[in-house]
Amino acid sequence: MKLYRVTVITPTKNIERGVWAENVDIDNGHIVFADTDDNLIASYPIALTMITSVETKEEYEARKGRAE
Repeated sequence: MKLYRVTVITPTKNIERGVWAENVDIDNGHIVFADTDDNLIASYPIALTMITSVETKEEYEARKGRAE
């Protein structure tokens, strides 16, 4: 699994989210995040969404371990 940090741009405020997903795809104008069985986790409009970073679980745990 990877942690995808996304920013969704709205007229009033940008929304920051983190999504743990195995697969990412583009479908019908959306960025679609799914698990290993291709079950939907999250979906965001591609025109309003930026993926700002991607981390593996190991990278995330190592970073969190240094912060504590």
